[in-house]
Amino acid sequence: FVYGSLMCPSVLQVLLGRVPQARPALLPGYERLRIIGKSYPALVPGERADSAVAGLIYEDLTEEVQQTLDLFEDDEDDHYVKKLVTTS
Repeated sequence: FVYGSLMCPSVLQVLLGRVPQARPALLPGYERLRIIGKSYPALVPGERADSAVAGLIYEDLTEEVQQTLDLFEDDEDDHYVKKLVTTS
């Protein structure tokens, strides 16, 4: 599930040389917030019952492609956490 810059086809084209097949998804129970002083958003548990974040699920990602995307997301502060989530 991606919800920020990895939703942009131009970013994927630069990183991967292609844009993978994707489908829209919602991540319930979370909110997308801007981080002060950073150029990227963060997900935090939502405070409202109807909290949800819109994003994409990419299909057919090889392990190598997943590692490339993980490296792109990882920052010098080690805030990136990859975890299994359930979307709708």
